[in-house]
Amino acid sequence: MTDFGIRLAHHARHEDGGADEVDATGLVGRCLLVDRGDLAAYDWTTGVFTTDALWHPLDCSAKVPVGTTHILFNLVVKDDLTSQHFFLRKYGNANNYNAGRLYTMVANEWAVQMMIVACDADRKVEYVAANTTWANIYLTVLGYFV
Repeated sequence: MTDFGIRLAHHARHEDGGADEVDATGLVGRCLLVDRGDLAAYDWTTGVFTTDALWHPLDCSAKVPVGTTHILFNLVVKDDLTSQHFFLRKYGNANNYNAGRLYTMVANEWAVQMMIVACDADRKVEYVAANTTWANIYLTVLGYFV
């Protein structure tokens, strides 16, 4: 059964008051989120990042295995200015439209964002951080998709 067929069958069961479960047997191995578990520290911290408002590569190959297609990040930042940004996107992309974004909304307050970001075959993404002296940038790989 195709993905569309599974969704149609699921929808039909709802219309008939049926169970809320979907048989995902046909989807096994097509997209799997792997949790990295109970981590003891952030993967990257403030001093690692170049904060000059330009895009820079971030090699995630030590954090995720070959075959990873997307990475689940948790980003935590704090700055003494509002509207400062930190974006993540697939390495090699040229535009900002398909990028995970986090802005500081209040000065000296934590901002937190989880993002799913596509990576290239070498497991790289790229980031851009506002040209400011950040108080804190903490980035963690929570999991990855294979």
